[in-house]
Amino acid sequence: MKKIIPSIIAVLLISAIAYGTETVTTEQKPAVQPSKKPFKKADIKKEAPELKPNIPDEYKSLIEVYDKYWNFIKENDLENAYKLENDDYKKVVNLREYKSLQKRSKLPVNIKAVRALEVTQKGEKEVIVKGTIWLKSAEIDTLKVFYDKWVKNGDQWRHLREIEDHDTAKQDNS
Repeated sequence: MKKIIPSIIAVLLISAIAYGTETVTTEQKPAVQPSKKPFKKADIKKEAPELKPNIPDEYKSLIEVYDKYWNFIKENDLENAYKLENDDYKKVVNLREYKSLQKRSKLPVNIKAVRALEVTQKGEKEVIVKGTIWLKSAEIDTLKVFYDKWVKNGDQWRHLREIEDHDTAKQDNS
């Protein structure tokens, strides 16, 4: 028995040396610590990918009218914005109704900027302008992509607003 004990101790020592020993003290940190990054408010103007316009020269006159229209909306100049609406729309909705619709649909946000990015031909005289709109409400900045319809009447571009039949829409939702 006395010969076996030194052999066992030798095996234990060799095992301890070969595999190493680990002692944990109260001051020692765990091997893996989760990394927590501090909260950082996003700056969408710096961090968002830059969206560059890709508009053919043939739509230069459209983009001029598009910019005017959205500037009128931004400045709440609804009389001049109404003048750039499609004639068929103006036959159904007069200026007073137009102003009322704009006021009812207005959210508590400010339009800071609108920019056209692309133009896609939809029909012979109709196009869809893909654009961005920068909205600001209190401390929240939002940049949204939206699609706007335009139609060419003769040699002039006009905004093509969808006419919704609210009575039919109510019946569909019931």
